[in-house]
Amino acid sequence: MQRPAIICFPYWGGAFGGSHISSLTLIDELKASYADRYRPMIVLHQEGEFADYLRAKEIPYHLLPLDKYVGQSLGLGQIPIIWKNLWPIRDFIQKHRIDIVHGNEDDVNYTWSVPTFLSRALHLWHMRALYKQSRLGVLMGLCSTLVSVSDFVVESLPSACEGKTSVVVDPVSFSEDFPRETARAAMLKELGVERETLLVCFVGNFLEGKRPGVFIDAAARMVSMLPDRKLLFLMFGDDRENRCPDLLMHAESLGVAARIRFMGFRHDIGKCLAACDLALAPAVNEGLGRLVIEPMLLGVPVVAARSGGIIEIVNDGETGFLVEPDDPSAFAEAAVRVLREDVLRQRLVVAAATEIREKFSTNKHLSAMTSVYEGLLERKA
Repeated sequence: MQRPAIICFPYWGGAFGGSHISSLTLIDELKASYADRYRPMIVLHQEGEFADYLRAKEIPYHLLPLDKYVGQSLGLGQIPIIWKNLWPIRDFIQKHRIDIVHGNEDDVNYTWSVPTFLSRALHLWHMRALYKQSRLGVLMGLCSTLVSVSDFVVESLPSACEGKTSVVVDPVSFSEDFPRETARAAMLKELGVERETLLVCFVGNFLEGKRPGVFIDAAARMVSMLPDRKLLFLMFGDDRENRCPDLLMHAESLGVAARIRFMGFRHDIGKCLAACDLALAPAVNEGLGRLVIEPMLLGVPVVAARSGGIIEIVNDGETGFLVEPDDPSAFAEAAVRVLREDVLRQRLVVAAATEIREKFSTNKHLSAMTSVYEGLLERKA
């Protein structure tokens, strides 16, 4: 009997974000539907937030410690890092008879590219963000195939990826149902605010590309446009670059600090989103954009920047609103319209949820990814 193909999913293990959620969803589906064909294996290079999450969920993983990753140094400084990591990774691949390395983070893919190529395992390079011009792009030519989350990302790729790229959108699902009234009541109690308070959310780590400052600017304009409404603005995400002090100072200068709540990273983000009345997504150059997909799936109206892969998700005026990037006034005007017009809001959320369930279903993603795996395994055979 033919043994299951070993699919290795390597991660650094420190941070935790959308790419981890998407790949874990795929791993769960592979275990549930293709246990006799594929055997997923998670590998971490360091302990951290993601490792903590896996332990809490009782998800097994292997620890392969590495000190540095490819891309951490400049120029010729990459060579000793490639050399140092080459042997432990190659030996791990051979020891565990890994058939396919499925990398979901750029630094991990760069680091695993040479040892995977030399071990003759197959390398699936999953591009989840806009490609940043780098001499390291030549390493992408070593991968067996490349999967991108959007056409926007494909257009940014170097010539080394020509002829080996396909687009597979991420899966989005929640294992639980989150009735809006129940979720809303729980969130209002947690926040200690009145029932009539409207909750407007931002989802994303506090990085420059996510534009948390634009969210606060838009919040200030919304408060001035809706003086008779109680508004509270919830910001979900990690502060990886210590931006909170500056963001709070900015909110104070605009007179809305009391209306801004930094909620941190939440494992129960589905329930948190279901409690909200509106999601603002000012992020630019997103590879795809779970930060709009998840609210849309849960029936929360979305106003987003007309930028990056988000354009491939939100149909302006039909499933949400798209506005010019970095324009707080445009965000506020669209947001206020959604909050004021009940019929419009209901039409948007119904259309959005229907489209998201169809386009980003776990079954569709599983079918697409197993087709990629099969193509690789046939090539290897």
